[in-house]
Amino acid sequence: MSISDQPPPPVPEHPAADATHVRVAGPNTSLKPTPPPNPFARSEKPDLGWKELLAVVVAGFLLNIGLRVGVIGLASTLGVAVFAGGLWGSGRLKTGSSKVLVLAALALAPWLAIRSSGSLTAATAMAIVLLGTVAVGLSQRGRLFDLPFVAFVAHAGSQVVEWTYGIDMVQRFVRTAAQRGQGTAILRGLLVAVPVVFVFGALLASADDVFASLLLLDNLPSMIGHVLLSALVAVALLGLLSRAAHETAPQEMRIKPSGFAPVEVTIVLGSLAVLFAGFVATQIAVAVGGVDHVLETEGLTQAQHARRGFFQLVWVAALSLAVVGAVRGLRRPLAEGERCRFRPIAIIVLGLTLAIAAVALQRLLLYVGSFDLTPLRLWSIAGVGWVIVVIVAYAVAIAGFAEGRSWFPGFTLVSAAVFVFSMNVMNPDATVARYNLSNAGAEFDAITVARLSNDAVPAIADAFVDLSAGHRGAMLRALCDEPVDELRYGPLGWNLADRQAESELDELCPTPRRTSSSSD
Repeated sequence: MSISDQPPPPVPEHPAADATHVRVAGPNTSLKPTPPPNPFARSEKPDLGWKELLAVVVAGFLLNIGLRVGVIGLASTLGVAVFAGGLWGSGRLKTGSSKVLVLAALALAPWLAIRSSGSLTAATAMAIVLLGTVAVGLSQRGRLFDLPFVAFVAHAGSQVVEWTYGIDMVQRFVRTAAQRGQGTAILRGLLVAVPVVFVFGALLASADDVFASLLLLDNLPSMIGHVLLSALVAVALLGLLSRAAHETAPQEMRIKPSGFAPVEVTIVLGSLAVLFAGFVATQIAVAVGGVDHVLETEGLTQAQHARRGFFQLVWVAALSLAVVGAVRGLRRPLAEGERCRFRPIAIIVLGLTLAIAAVALQRLLLYVGSFDLTPLRLWSIAGVGWVIVVIVAYAVAIAGFAEGRSWFPGFTLVSAAVFVFSMNVMNPDATVARYNLSNAGAEFDAITVARLSNDAVPAIADAFVDLSAGHRGAMLRALCDEPVDELRYGPLGWNLADRQAESELDELCPTPRRTSSSSD
Protein backbone atom coordinates (compact mmCIF):
# COMPACT_ATOMS: atom_id res chain seq x y z
CA MET A 1 0.00 0.00 0.00
CA SER A 2 1.39 3.41 -0.92
CA ILE A 3 1.48 6.32 1.46
CA SER A 4 -1.31 8.08 -0.45
CA ASP A 5 -3.55 5.00 0.05
CA GLN A 6 -3.20 5.05 3.87
CA PRO A 7 -6.21 6.32 5.88
CA PRO A 8 -5.92 9.83 7.27
CA PRO A 9 -4.77 10.14 10.90
CA PRO A 10 -7.55 10.48 13.47
CA VAL A 11 -8.67 14.00 14.27
CA PRO A 12 -7.98 14.91 17.93
CA GLU A 13 -11.15 14.97 19.97
CA HIS A 14 -12.39 18.44 20.87
CA PRO A 15 -12.18 19.26 24.59
CA ALA A 16 -15.94 19.75 24.53
CA ALA A 17 -16.30 16.00 24.33
CA ASP A 18 -14.95 15.75 27.85
CA ALA A 19 -17.72 14.77 30.24
CA THR A 20 -16.67 17.52 32.62
CA HIS A 21 -17.72 20.27 30.21
CA VAL A 22 -21.02 21.26 28.65
CA ARG A 23 -21.33 23.08 25.33
CA VAL A 24 -23.56 26.12 25.54
CA ALA A 25 -25.63 26.73 22.40
CA GLY A 26 -25.48 30.10 20.76
CA PRO A 27 -23.47 32.13 18.30
CA ASN A 28 -20.57 32.46 20.72
CA THR A 29 -20.23 28.82 21.74
CA SER A 30 -18.14 28.44 24.90
CA LEU A 31 -17.30 25.81 27.46
CA LYS A 32 -19.06 25.88 30.84
CA PRO A 33 -17.53 23.71 33.59
CA THR A 34 -19.84 21.61 35.68
CA PRO A 35 -20.56 23.02 39.13
CA PRO A 36 -18.57 21.64 42.09
CA PRO A 37 -20.20 18.83 44.04
CA ASN A 38 -22.37 19.66 47.03
CA PRO A 39 -20.10 19.46 50.12
CA PHE A 40 -23.03 18.02 52.13
CA ALA A 41 -24.21 15.47 49.55
CA ARG A 42 -24.67 11.84 50.62
CA SER A 43 -24.62 9.01 48.10
CA GLU A 44 -24.73 5.99 50.44
CA LYS A 45 -27.94 4.42 51.68
CA PRO A 46 -27.13 2.91 55.08
CA ASP A 47 -29.62 0.76 56.95
CA LEU A 48 -31.23 1.65 60.26
CA GLY A 49 -31.53 -0.93 63.03
CA TRP A 50 -34.24 -1.44 65.62
CA LYS A 51 -31.91 -0.62 68.51
CA GLU A 52 -30.80 2.64 66.92
CA LEU A 53 -34.36 3.74 66.22
CA LEU A 54 -35.43 2.84 69.75
CA ALA A 55 -32.50 4.81 71.20
CA VAL A 56 -33.49 7.87 69.14
CA VAL A 57 -37.13 7.68 70.27
CA VAL A 58 -36.33 7.18 73.97
CA ALA A 59 -33.60 9.83 73.96
CA GLY A 60 -35.95 12.25 72.18
CA PHE A 61 -38.58 11.80 74.90
CA LEU A 62 -36.08 12.18 77.74
CA LEU A 63 -34.44 15.27 76.23
CA ASN A 64 -37.90 16.75 75.64
CA ILE A 65 -38.46 16.59 79.41
CA GLY A 66 -34.98 17.97 80.00
CA LEU A 67 -35.70 20.99 77.82
CA ARG A 68 -38.92 21.66 79.73
CA VAL A 69 -37.15 21.84 83.07
CA GLY A 70 -34.30 24.01 81.78
CA VAL A 71 -31.86 21.24 80.78
CA ILE A 72 -31.09 20.46 84.44
CA GLY A 73 -32.33 17.16 85.78
CA LEU A 74 -31.89 13.44 85.44
CA ALA A 75 -33.90 13.31 82.20
CA SER A 76 -31.21 15.24 80.28
CA THR A 77 -28.44 13.03 81.63
CA LEU A 78 -30.34 9.87 80.75
CA GLY A 79 -31.22 11.22 77.29
CA VAL A 80 -27.57 11.82 76.44
CA ALA A 81 -26.59 8.43 77.86
CA VAL A 82 -29.30 6.54 75.94
CA PHE A 83 -28.42 8.12 72.61
CA ALA A 84 -24.67 7.70 73.17
CA GLY A 85 -25.24 4.08 74.12
CA GLY A 86 -27.32 3.45 71.01
CA LEU A 87 -24.68 5.12 68.84
CA TRP A 88 -21.88 3.12 70.43
CA GLY A 89 -23.79 -0.16 70.23
CA SER A 90 -24.60 0.37 66.55
CA GLY A 91 -20.95 -0.09 65.60
CA ARG A 92 -20.95 3.18 63.65
CA LEU A 93 -18.04 4.62 65.64
CA LYS A 94 -15.04 3.14 63.84
CA THR A 95 -12.31 5.63 64.79
CA GLY A 96 -10.60 6.18 68.09
CA SER A 97 -11.24 9.92 67.93
CA SER A 98 -15.01 9.48 67.63
CA LYS A 99 -15.09 7.11 70.60
CA VAL A 100 -13.02 9.47 72.76
CA LEU A 101 -15.32 12.40 71.95
CA VAL A 102 -18.43 10.38 72.81
CA LEU A 103 -16.85 9.37 76.11
CA ALA A 104 -16.07 13.04 76.78
CA ALA A 105 -19.73 13.94 76.17
CA LEU A 106 -20.78 11.15 78.55
CA ALA A 107 -18.39 12.54 81.18
CA LEU A 108 -20.14 15.92 80.98
CA ALA A 109 -23.69 14.55 80.96
CA PRO A 110 -23.98 13.72 84.72
CA TRP A 111 -23.35 17.36 85.61
CA LEU A 112 -26.75 18.23 84.10
CA ALA A 113 -28.30 16.36 87.04
CA ILE A 114 -25.80 17.69 89.60
CA ARG A 115 -25.61 21.47 89.02
CA SER A 116 -28.52 23.89 88.70
CA SER A 117 -26.83 27.15 87.59
CA GLY A 118 -28.33 28.29 84.30
CA SER A 119 -25.06 29.54 82.77
CA LEU A 120 -23.18 26.42 83.82
CA THR A 121 -25.76 23.96 82.49
CA ALA A 122 -26.05 25.94 79.22
CA ALA A 123 -22.28 25.74 78.72
CA THR A 124 -22.33 22.02 79.56
CA ALA A 125 -25.16 21.34 77.10
CA MET A 126 -23.39 23.28 74.33
CA ALA A 127 -20.16 21.37 74.95
CA ILE A 128 -22.03 18.04 74.77
CA VAL A 129 -23.67 19.01 71.46
CA LEU A 130 -20.36 20.15 69.96
CA LEU A 131 -18.53 17.02 71.07
CA GLY A 132 -21.29 14.82 69.64
CA THR A 133 -21.35 16.70 66.34
CA VAL A 134 -17.62 16.33 65.77
CA ALA A 135 -17.69 12.72 67.00
CA VAL A 136 -20.21 11.62 64.36
CA GLY A 137 -18.28 13.57 61.74
CA LEU A 138 -15.18 11.51 62.54
CA SER A 139 -17.05 8.22 62.97
CA GLN A 140 -15.85 6.65 59.72
CA ARG A 141 -12.46 8.27 59.13
CA GLY A 142 -10.25 11.08 60.32
CA ARG A 143 -8.39 11.99 63.50
CA LEU A 144 -9.21 14.73 65.98
CA PHE A 145 -5.67 16.11 66.10
CA ASP A 146 -5.29 16.10 62.33
CA LEU A 147 -8.47 18.02 61.50
CA PRO A 148 -8.23 21.22 59.41
CA PHE A 149 -10.47 24.05 60.53
CA VAL A 150 -12.49 24.00 57.30
CA ALA A 151 -13.22 20.30 57.82
CA PHE A 152 -14.21 21.08 61.39
CA VAL A 153 -16.72 23.65 60.10
CA ALA A 154 -17.98 21.21 57.47
CA HIS A 155 -18.64 18.52 60.09
CA ALA A 156 -20.65 20.96 62.20
CA GLY A 157 -22.42 22.55 59.23
CA SER A 158 -23.50 19.23 57.78
CA GLN A 159 -26.02 18.86 60.62
CA VAL A 160 -28.11 21.60 59.03
CA VAL A 161 -29.18 19.21 56.26
CA GLU A 162 -28.21 15.85 57.72
CA TRP A 163 -31.60 15.28 59.37
CA THR A 164 -33.17 14.88 55.90
CA TYR A 165 -30.91 11.88 55.26
CA GLY A 166 -31.87 10.58 58.70
CA ILE A 167 -35.53 10.65 57.71
CA ASP A 168 -34.58 8.78 54.53
CA MET A 169 -33.06 6.08 56.73
CA VAL A 170 -36.35 5.76 58.65
CA GLN A 171 -38.34 5.56 55.41
CA ARG A 172 -36.11 2.78 54.10
CA PHE A 173 -36.45 1.03 57.45
CA VAL A 174 -40.27 1.14 57.22
CA ARG A 175 -40.28 -0.07 53.60
CA THR A 176 -37.97 -2.97 54.42
CA ALA A 177 -40.12 -3.98 57.39
CA ALA A 178 -43.26 -3.88 55.22
CA GLN A 179 -41.64 -5.99 52.50
CA ARG A 180 -40.71 -8.63 55.08
CA GLY A 181 -44.26 -8.69 56.40
CA GLN A 182 -43.14 -7.21 59.70
CA GLY A 183 -45.13 -4.01 59.25
CA THR A 184 -48.51 -5.76 59.43
CA ALA A 185 -47.55 -7.71 62.53
CA ILE A 186 -46.23 -4.58 64.23
CA LEU A 187 -49.41 -2.68 63.43
CA ARG A 188 -51.60 -5.47 64.84
CA GLY A 189 -49.47 -5.63 67.95
CA LEU A 190 -49.77 -1.89 68.49
CA LEU A 191 -53.53 -1.92 67.97
CA VAL A 192 -53.85 -4.47 70.76
CA ALA A 193 -51.13 -3.13 73.07
CA VAL A 194 -52.09 0.57 73.07
CA PRO A 195 -55.61 0.21 74.59
CA VAL A 196 -54.41 -2.43 77.05
CA VAL A 197 -51.49 -0.29 78.23
CA PHE A 198 -53.72 2.79 78.36
CA VAL A 199 -56.29 1.11 80.64
CA PHE A 200 -53.73 -0.34 83.04
CA GLY A 201 -51.70 2.86 82.94
CA ALA A 202 -54.76 4.96 83.81
CA LEU A 203 -55.54 2.69 86.76
CA LEU A 204 -52.00 2.81 88.09
CA ALA A 205 -51.80 6.57 87.54
CA SER A 206 -55.00 7.10 89.55
CA ALA A 207 -53.41 5.15 92.39
CA ASP A 208 -50.20 7.20 92.54
CA ASP A 209 -49.72 10.91 91.73
CA VAL A 210 -45.98 10.61 91.07
CA PHE A 211 -46.54 7.80 88.57
CA ALA A 212 -49.33 9.85 86.95
CA SER A 213 -47.01 12.83 86.47
CA LEU A 214 -44.40 10.49 84.97
CA LEU A 215 -46.92 9.11 82.44
CA LEU A 216 -48.19 12.64 81.63
CA LEU A 217 -51.79 11.41 81.65
CA ASP A 218 -53.14 14.23 83.81
CA ASN A 219 -53.06 16.79 81.00
CA LEU A 220 -53.85 15.74 77.43
CA PRO A 221 -52.80 19.06 75.72
CA SER A 222 -49.49 18.86 77.54
CA MET A 223 -49.11 15.25 76.42
CA ILE A 224 -49.59 16.32 72.79
CA GLY A 225 -46.92 18.97 73.33
CA HIS A 226 -44.57 16.33 74.68
CA VAL A 227 -45.13 14.19 71.59
CA LEU A 228 -44.40 17.08 69.23
CA LEU A 229 -41.28 18.28 71.06
CA SER A 230 -40.01 14.70 71.41
CA ALA A 231 -40.45 14.25 67.65
CA LEU A 232 -38.46 17.43 66.91
CA VAL A 233 -35.63 16.36 69.19
CA ALA A 234 -35.66 12.84 67.69
CA VAL A 235 -35.35 14.30 64.18
CA ALA A 236 -32.29 16.28 65.29
CA LEU A 237 -30.81 13.10 66.79
CA LEU A 238 -31.51 11.28 63.53
CA GLY A 239 -29.24 13.82 61.86
CA LEU A 240 -26.39 12.82 64.18
CA LEU A 241 -27.11 9.14 63.61
CA SER A 242 -27.22 9.65 59.84
CA ARG A 243 -23.90 11.48 59.85
CA ALA A 244 -22.32 8.61 61.76
CA ALA A 245 -23.77 6.05 59.33
CA HIS A 246 -22.59 7.61 56.06
CA GLU A 247 -19.20 6.72 54.69
CA THR A 248 -18.66 9.92 52.72
CA ALA A 249 -17.06 12.71 54.71
CA PRO A 250 -18.15 16.25 53.83
CA GLN A 251 -15.78 17.76 51.33
CA GLU A 252 -13.81 20.71 52.55
CA MET A 253 -15.28 24.02 51.46
CA ARG A 254 -12.09 25.41 50.02
CA ILE A 255 -11.60 29.13 49.54
CA LYS A 256 -9.23 29.93 46.68
CA PRO A 257 -8.40 33.64 46.76
CA SER A 258 -5.35 35.06 45.07
CA GLY A 259 -3.57 34.88 48.43
CA PHE A 260 -1.61 37.36 50.54
CA ALA A 261 1.90 38.10 49.37
CA PRO A 262 4.66 38.39 52.01
CA VAL A 263 4.49 42.19 51.79
CA GLU A 264 0.75 42.16 52.51
CA VAL A 265 1.27 39.79 55.44
CA THR A 266 3.92 42.14 56.84
CA ILE A 267 1.67 45.18 56.52
CA VAL A 268 -1.40 43.57 58.13
CA LEU A 269 0.32 41.83 61.04
CA GLY A 270 2.99 44.50 61.44
CA SER A 271 0.30 47.16 61.90
CA LEU A 272 -1.34 45.07 64.60
CA ALA A 273 2.02 44.54 66.30
CA VAL A 274 2.73 48.30 66.41
CA LEU A 275 -0.78 49.05 67.73
CA PHE A 276 -0.62 46.36 70.42
CA ALA A 277 2.90 47.41 71.44
CA GLY A 278 1.67 50.98 71.94
CA PHE A 279 -1.17 49.79 74.16
CA VAL A 280 1.10 47.57 76.25
CA ALA A 281 3.56 50.48 76.69
CA THR A 282 0.67 52.64 77.90
CA GLN A 283 -0.30 50.02 80.49
CA ILE A 284 3.30 49.89 81.73
CA ALA A 285 3.23 53.67 82.13
CA VAL A 286 -0.04 53.45 84.08
CA ALA A 287 1.41 50.74 86.31
CA VAL A 288 4.47 52.87 87.04
CA GLY A 289 2.32 55.93 87.70
CA GLY A 290 0.02 53.96 90.01
CA VAL A 291 -3.08 55.39 91.60
CA ASP A 292 -1.91 59.00 91.41
CA HIS A 293 -1.64 58.80 87.62
CA VAL A 294 -5.12 57.32 87.31
CA LEU A 295 -6.72 59.91 89.60
CA GLU A 296 -4.96 62.87 87.98
CA THR A 297 -5.58 61.98 84.35
CA GLU A 298 -9.02 60.36 84.46
CA GLY A 299 -10.61 61.28 87.75
CA LEU A 300 -11.27 57.62 88.58
CA THR A 301 -10.38 55.30 91.41
CA GLN A 302 -8.06 52.44 90.61
CA ALA A 303 -10.92 49.89 90.86
CA GLN A 304 -13.13 51.94 88.52
CA HIS A 305 -10.29 52.18 86.03
CA ALA A 306 -9.81 48.42 86.29
CA ARG A 307 -13.42 47.71 85.37
CA ARG A 308 -13.35 50.07 82.42
CA GLY A 309 -12.65 48.33 79.12
CA PHE A 310 -12.30 44.77 80.41
CA PHE A 311 -14.64 43.19 77.88
CA GLN A 312 -13.14 45.25 75.05
CA LEU A 313 -9.73 43.82 75.92
CA VAL A 314 -11.13 40.29 75.90
CA TRP A 315 -12.62 40.93 72.45
CA VAL A 316 -9.24 42.23 71.25
CA ALA A 317 -7.55 39.03 72.45
CA ALA A 318 -10.11 36.78 70.76
CA LEU A 319 -10.29 38.73 67.50
CA SER A 320 -6.52 39.01 67.15
CA LEU A 321 -6.35 35.23 67.31
CA ALA A 322 -8.93 35.06 64.51
CA VAL A 323 -7.04 37.63 62.40
CA VAL A 324 -3.75 35.76 62.71
CA GLY A 325 -5.51 32.53 61.78
CA ALA A 326 -7.19 34.14 58.76
CA VAL A 327 -3.91 35.61 57.49
CA ARG A 328 -2.24 32.24 57.97
CA GLY A 329 -4.92 30.49 55.94
CA LEU A 330 -5.01 33.10 53.15
CA ARG A 331 -1.28 33.27 52.49
CA ARG A 332 -0.16 32.25 49.05
CA PRO A 333 2.66 29.70 48.78
CA LEU A 334 6.11 31.23 48.91
CA ALA A 335 7.99 31.51 45.65
CA GLU A 336 11.52 30.25 45.37
CA GLY A 337 13.85 32.53 47.29
CA GLU A 338 11.08 34.35 49.22
CA ARG A 339 11.53 34.63 52.96
CA CYS A 340 8.68 33.69 55.27
CA ARG A 341 7.63 36.82 57.11
CA PHE A 342 4.47 35.43 58.65
CA ARG A 343 5.90 33.26 61.42
CA PRO A 344 8.05 35.81 63.32
CA ILE A 345 5.50 38.63 63.08
CA ALA A 346 2.59 36.36 64.01
CA ILE A 347 4.43 35.15 67.12
CA ILE A 348 5.12 38.77 68.09
CA VAL A 349 1.43 39.65 67.65
CA LEU A 350 0.35 36.66 69.73
CA GLY A 351 2.90 37.54 72.41
CA LEU A 352 1.49 41.07 72.64
CA THR A 353 -2.02 39.59 72.66
CA LEU A 354 -1.04 37.54 75.70
CA ALA A 355 0.10 40.75 77.39
CA ILE A 356 -3.27 42.39 76.62
CA ALA A 357 -5.12 39.36 78.00
CA ALA A 358 -2.98 39.54 81.13
CA VAL A 359 -3.88 43.23 81.51
CA ALA A 360 -7.58 42.35 81.21
CA LEU A 361 -7.21 39.62 83.84
CA GLN A 362 -5.31 41.91 86.22
CA ARG A 363 -7.97 44.60 85.84
CA LEU A 364 -10.80 42.25 86.67
CA LEU A 365 -9.02 40.79 89.70
CA LEU A 366 -8.46 44.31 91.00
CA TYR A 367 -12.11 45.18 90.49
CA VAL A 368 -13.28 42.00 92.25
CA GLY A 369 -11.09 42.91 95.22
CA SER A 370 -13.05 46.12 95.62
CA PHE A 371 -16.58 45.17 94.57
CA ASP A 372 -16.91 41.45 95.43
CA LEU A 373 -17.32 38.50 93.11
CA THR A 374 -20.26 37.67 90.85
CA PRO A 375 -20.86 34.64 88.62
CA LEU A 376 -20.22 36.77 85.52
CA ARG A 377 -16.91 38.03 86.91
CA LEU A 378 -15.84 34.50 87.86
CA TRP A 379 -16.74 33.18 84.40
CA SER A 380 -14.82 36.08 82.88
CA ILE A 381 -11.72 35.35 84.92
CA ALA A 382 -11.83 31.66 84.00
CA GLY A 383 -12.63 32.46 80.36
CA VAL A 384 -9.64 34.76 80.02
CA GLY A 385 -7.47 32.00 81.46
CA TRP A 386 -8.78 29.59 78.81
CA VAL A 387 -8.19 32.17 76.04
CA ILE A 388 -4.59 32.55 77.23
CA VAL A 389 -4.11 28.77 77.00
CA VAL A 390 -5.52 28.75 73.45
CA ILE A 391 -3.30 31.65 72.36
CA VAL A 392 -0.20 29.91 73.72
CA ALA A 393 -1.18 26.71 71.91
CA TYR A 394 -1.62 28.58 68.62
CA ALA A 395 1.75 30.28 69.01
CA VAL A 396 3.30 26.85 69.53
CA ALA A 397 1.54 25.58 66.38
CA ILE A 398 2.80 28.54 64.34
CA ALA A 399 6.31 28.05 65.71
CA GLY A 400 6.33 24.64 64.01
CA PHE A 401 5.37 22.07 66.64
CA ALA A 402 4.01 18.93 64.92
CA GLU A 403 4.27 20.75 61.61
CA GLY A 404 2.31 19.07 58.85
CA ARG A 405 -0.58 18.15 61.13
CA SER A 406 -3.62 20.31 61.86
CA TRP A 407 -3.83 19.63 65.61
CA PHE A 408 -4.89 23.08 66.85
CA PRO A 409 -8.68 22.85 66.10
CA GLY A 410 -8.87 19.53 67.91
CA PHE A 411 -6.88 20.93 70.82
CA THR A 412 -9.27 23.88 71.06
CA LEU A 413 -12.27 21.55 71.21
CA VAL A 414 -10.71 19.32 73.86
CA SER A 415 -9.55 22.28 75.96
CA ALA A 416 -13.05 23.79 75.80
CA ALA A 417 -14.54 20.51 77.06
CA VAL A 418 -11.95 20.37 79.86
CA PHE A 419 -12.76 23.99 80.71
CA VAL A 420 -16.50 23.26 81.03
CA PHE A 421 -15.82 20.11 83.06
CA SER A 422 -13.52 22.07 85.39
CA MET A 423 -16.15 24.77 85.89
CA ASN A 424 -18.63 22.08 86.90
CA VAL A 425 -16.15 20.69 89.42
CA MET A 426 -15.44 24.20 90.73
CA ASN A 427 -19.16 25.03 91.13
CA PRO A 428 -19.05 28.77 90.23
CA ASP A 429 -22.05 29.89 92.31
CA ALA A 430 -20.75 28.12 95.44
CA THR A 431 -17.32 29.71 94.86
CA VAL A 432 -18.93 33.15 94.57
CA ALA A 433 -20.93 32.61 97.76
CA ARG A 434 -17.90 31.43 99.76
CA TYR A 435 -15.77 34.37 98.58
CA ASN A 436 -18.37 37.03 99.31
CA LEU A 437 -19.40 35.56 102.66
CA SER A 438 -15.80 35.26 103.84
CA ASN A 439 -15.20 38.90 102.86
CA ALA A 440 -18.53 40.25 104.11
CA GLY A 441 -18.15 43.85 105.24
CA ALA A 442 -20.50 46.59 106.32
CA GLU A 443 -21.91 46.93 102.79
CA PHE A 444 -22.49 43.21 102.29
CA ASP A 445 -25.34 42.57 99.83
CA ALA A 446 -27.26 39.57 101.14
CA ILE A 447 -29.84 39.68 98.35
CA THR A 448 -27.20 39.23 95.64
CA VAL A 449 -25.82 36.14 97.37
CA ALA A 450 -29.31 34.76 98.05
CA ARG A 451 -30.22 35.07 94.37
CA LEU A 452 -27.49 32.67 93.33
CA SER A 453 -28.66 29.28 92.11
CA ASN A 454 -29.25 26.33 94.40
CA ASP A 455 -25.65 25.30 93.75
CA ALA A 456 -24.64 27.98 96.29
CA VAL A 457 -27.01 27.02 99.14
CA PRO A 458 -24.73 24.40 100.82
CA ALA A 459 -21.85 26.92 100.81
CA ILE A 460 -24.15 29.57 102.33
CA ALA A 461 -25.28 27.14 105.03
CA ASP A 462 -21.67 26.26 105.91
CA ALA A 463 -20.71 29.93 106.35
CA PHE A 464 -23.95 30.94 108.06
CA VAL A 465 -22.76 30.60 111.66
CA ASP A 466 -19.76 32.88 111.01
CA LEU A 467 -21.91 35.81 109.84
CA SER A 468 -22.94 38.66 112.08
CA ALA A 469 -26.48 38.71 113.45
CA GLY A 470 -27.52 41.42 111.01
CA HIS A 471 -26.13 39.57 108.00
CA ARG A 472 -27.76 36.31 109.12
CA GLY A 473 -31.14 37.99 109.37
CA ALA A 474 -30.78 39.53 105.90
CA MET A 475 -29.76 36.19 104.43
CA LEU A 476 -32.69 34.36 106.06
CA ARG A 477 -35.19 36.91 104.75
CA ALA A 478 -33.76 36.67 101.22
CA LEU A 479 -33.49 32.87 101.18
CA CYS A 480 -36.67 31.86 102.94
CA ASP A 481 -38.93 34.11 100.85
CA GLU A 482 -38.13 32.00 97.80
CA PRO A 483 -40.79 29.28 97.23
CA VAL A 484 -39.95 25.59 97.16
CA ASP A 485 -39.92 24.24 93.61
CA GLU A 486 -41.99 21.12 93.22
CA LEU A 487 -40.33 18.07 91.70
CA ARG A 488 -41.68 17.99 88.15
CA TYR A 489 -41.90 14.75 86.16
CA GLY A 490 -41.12 12.61 89.18
CA PRO A 491 -37.64 11.03 89.23
CA LEU A 492 -36.87 12.35 85.73
CA GLY A 493 -36.87 15.91 87.09
CA TRP A 494 -34.47 15.07 89.92
CA ASN A 495 -31.50 17.38 90.42
CA LEU A 496 -28.90 16.99 93.17
CA ALA A 497 -28.36 20.71 93.78
CA ASP A 498 -32.11 21.35 94.13
CA ARG A 499 -32.57 18.51 96.60
CA GLN A 500 -29.55 19.57 98.69
CA ALA A 501 -30.78 23.17 98.72
CA GLU A 502 -34.23 22.11 99.95
CA SER A 503 -32.71 20.06 102.75
CA GLU A 504 -30.43 22.90 103.89
CA LEU A 505 -33.16 25.55 103.75
CA ASP A 506 -35.60 23.38 105.67
CA GLU A 507 -33.10 23.47 108.54
CA LEU A 508 -32.19 27.17 108.24
CA CYS A 509 -35.62 28.75 107.73
CA PRO A 510 -37.55 29.33 110.97
CA THR A 511 -40.94 28.68 109.32
CA PRO A 512 -41.98 26.29 106.53
CA ARG A 513 -41.54 27.83 103.09
CA ARG A 514 -44.41 28.16 100.66
CA THR A 515 -44.62 25.78 97.70
CA SER A 516 -44.74 26.99 94.11
CA SER A 517 -47.22 25.25 91.80
CA SER A 518 -45.73 24.63 88.39
CA SER A 519 -47.73 23.51 85.40
CA ASP A 520 -46.61 22.16 82.02
